[in-house]
Amino acid sequence: MHVRGKPLRRHPAWGLAPAAALTLACSAATLGQPLIANGGFEADTPGSAPRGWADFPSAVTPPSAVVCRPGAAGTSQSLRVRDVSDGKTSGLAVEFPAQDRLLVELYLAFAAGAGRVFNFWTREPGGTDASQINLAIQQGSLQQYNGRLRRWVTVVSDLTPSVDANGDGDLEDPGDRPIWYHLRVVAARDSEAVDLWLSKPGQAELPAEPSATVRGYRSGVPFGSVNLAYGRLAQGAWFLVDEVQAEGGDTVPPPHELPKPPAVERFRLWEGDEPPVAEEAPYLDYVTLVRVHRAIPGGYQFLHGPAIVRFGDTLFTSWANSLVDENSPSETMQGRRSRDGGLTWSAPEMIGPGFEGSERHSHGVFLVHEGKLWAFAARFGKSEEKGVNFPGLCTEALTLNQAADRWESAGVAAQDFWPMTEPKRLGNGSWIMPGADRRFRAAVAISAGDNLTSWETVKIPLAEGQHCSETTAWVAEDEIVAIMRNETPADPALRCATVSRSTDFGRTWSLARESDFPMLSAKAAAGVLSTGQRYLVSNSGLRNNARWPLTIAVGRPGAKTLCRLWRIRDGQTLEPLLAGRYKDRGWQYPYAYEDEGRLYVIYSVGKEDCELAIIPMPALAVPEG
Repeated sequence: MHVRGKPLRRHPAWGLAPAAALTLACSAATLGQPLIANGGFEADTPGSAPRGWADFPSAVTPPSAVVCRPGAAGTSQSLRVRDVSDGKTSGLAVEFPAQDRLLVELYLAFAAGAGRVFNFWTREPGGTDASQINLAIQQGSLQQYNGRLRRWVTVVSDLTPSVDANGDGDLEDPGDRPIWYHLRVVAARDSEAVDLWLSKPGQAELPAEPSATVRGYRSGVPFGSVNLAYGRLAQGAWFLVDEVQAEGGDTVPPPHELPKPPAVERFRLWEGDEPPVAEEAPYLDYVTLVRVHRAIPGGYQFLHGPAIVRFGDTLFTSWANSLVDENSPSETMQGRRSRDGGLTWSAPEMIGPGFEGSERHSHGVFLVHEGKLWAFAARFGKSEEKGVNFPGLCTEALTLNQAADRWESAGVAAQDFWPMTEPKRLGNGSWIMPGADRRFRAAVAISAGDNLTSWETVKIPLAEGQHCSETTAWVAEDEIVAIMRNETPADPALRCATVSRSTDFGRTWSLARESDFPMLSAKAAAGVLSTGQRYLVSNSGLRNNARWPLTIAVGRPGAKTLCRLWRIRDGQTLEPLLAGRYKDRGWQYPYAYEDEGRLYVIYSVGKEDCELAIIPMPALAVPEG
């Protein structure tokens, strides 16, 4: 390939429209070896693929990428990349000799849409996965994929898409309004950081300092190519790029250091000085794994939030079941039964059948009390309330009519509450049920004594800007410790559970604060074993929003901290086999129940199937001291 023999060039005119004259402020740093020969596309034939750019090596579909008009800076042409209608992968790449540092600049305009409308990334020589740089525009924000958290992190939000009157990606038609951005990225082989500069919309000048310094996808590998797209663009999406230029060599300045996270006074859940590393924890020596339920094509294809309890000689399970999508109007509460300790299971049964119209039942919890089996199910969707996650949310109590062998409603038991953990008896005779409210914020419900059809919802106080939800709890004589899903960690590289305490039977709570126990953004299950050991079943680890591994941590008998961690399940589950919104890989939403010398841990698999781990109590033993 030919190599451009000049540094990044200045543009004569560039902006919202050809008449707008703007000056590009280029980097003052001395640039190294130029690596891209044809990033301007001026000599290419409109409607054809660009010279010097090749199909991504493993692409199974030729990319929908052609040279078109207009260009970014008073230039006449740019490169347009579209989504591929057959849904298969595609992409363009420019490969070059291995580089230890890389600086890339380009100009981009993109289509409106909530999905992914732009993708730019780097590869190591001969590789197929992204290396340090992995950028996308989605949900209206420029995002970089954080390899440690395993999720997209917003760099700049509220970007302005171009107006494309007829949706053809040709921004010279009447009514079109191209909005161009100038982007610069710097990364290095020996750094985990990536520097990003992004101009204001329609302006060529970059900020003097990086717009952000963020963690890269990977580190320690050389750069061997720059790449555009590779599938996964949203339907109807397109973007334009122009003046794509890359520089390599030691004269490229290294990226800045990653910003240090703020100091946090953490609530102590873990006995040791350092937080446990779930990915390095041993597996449990003794555990029996049973598949309780598999989704059936054409039936109820979504499953989440399972629960389990023994009543008489039978184990009962429940979960949320929808025909296709999570939290859809078709959602119900269903389950199965087992009479052999959880090894085999009956046909599914309906517990909460949902309603006509938009209201629906969803997952909940069980309780056996005074010879009666109770189920507490979430229901929502009837209210027209705006700006909440679950309009009209309430908890419905249901009981099993043993004579007729059917579930019957005992009415709405709590308003503005979704039960997440089974009710636990308090020292004053009431019960506490941890969960969340209609805004998906942490809450508990307190019963009116032994009346299980009347509960008061109590919200756990959160700091301004803090978001905690899906509560579980340890209940002791002197205090209740609520453990919550943390949506706003102080240090995104170390997402930990948040904690709040109550010493008046759940009526008032301390302000929620972060703990020292890593826990992904997901529901957990906490309790106290018959041995006096506290336990916490969760997706602990550093792979944020990738719900594996599934772990169990326990403490010493009588201790208030955890000291041992085991993996129950790890590794990616299969991609969900059936369609469904919000489905994803993982061992998710655990619920734990001790019975007859075993701890039963039940969880969803890919939000599609249900699995049970049966753990003998001796496997969780930890010596006192």
